[in-house]
Amino acid sequence: MGCQNITQIVLPDTVTKIKDQAFCKCINLQKIVLPKKIVKISDRTFKACHQLKEVKFNENLITIGIEAFHRCYNLTEIFLPKSLEY
Repeated sequence: MGCQNITQIVLPDTVTKIKDQAFCKCINLQKIVLPKKIVKISDRTFKACHQLKEVKFNENLITIGIEAFHRCYNLTEIFLPKSLEY
């Protein structure tokens, strides 16, 4: 996938949605910082990011797609915002 060496991602404030499988199989990704305007994380966005440990959601997040964090073995804790609908 070309992202095996990425360990951290900080998305710019202009991003509001992350498309399907955008970071799928980034096996060394450990941390993602989401912008405050993010409202949607699509299906399988972080699937198989085996080293992902930390994700910080904002209070504007409405949707997390199916299998968005499937096979993220090191992700041990997620705090879901009240704004989340499905």
